[in-house]
Amino acid sequence: MRTKTGAKSKIFDITNGISIEGTDTTLRPLADTFFRVGSTTIDYNGESDISAAAIYSAYLTDSEINEVAAVMRKRMARLGITV
Repeated sequence: MRTKTGAKSKIFDITNGISIEGTDTTLRPLADTFFRVGSTTIDYNGESDISAAAIYSAYLTDSEINEVAAVMRKRMARLGITV
């Protein structure tokens, strides 16, 4: 996902070659709650399996996101995970 205040947000499913783009001008204030990655919280009854995450403070271009995806795929392949 790529998003910032006042710009089009874009969701990428690079594995399946799908992306969705839309305009969202909603301000994104800093969160005042904890961010948890993992299984079961009060608001989330599912399970999460996250092997890696890349979070940037800059708005990446589509080609930069594809570069990050290539690095992630290489890492996942070493772990035996196909994406």
